[in-house]
Amino acid sequence: MAVDAYECSREQFTSVTDAVGKLPNLLWYVIQTCSRHEVKVEADLTRKGLEAFLPRMMVRSRRRDRLQMLETPLFPGYLFVRTDLNDWANYNIIRTLGTVGMRRIS
Repeated sequence: MAVDAYECSREQFTSVTDAVGKLPNLLWYVIQTCSRHEVKVEADLTRKGLEAFLPRMMVRSRRRDRLQMLETPLFPGYLFVRTDLNDWANYNIIRTLGTVGMRRIS
């Protein structure tokens, strides 16, 4: 019986390109945020079900009495979101608090 289920699933997609062709066309967009709001905007977009990406790096910060390692955004004021930008996604991105604007990556 397991063989029949396997054969059935193989017949649905004859190749990997057929399977990928049925996925929505997702593109990366750059989201510009208010100053120091990148982490909050990323959390809000993820909570809304969008794929957000905020590249971070560790930086040494000197305090009065010690050195401290802080995680800071690689591109301050910007983060990335991957979506097909339908009406629902566009509305949820633009209406997120801390979002200034967005651009598509070519």
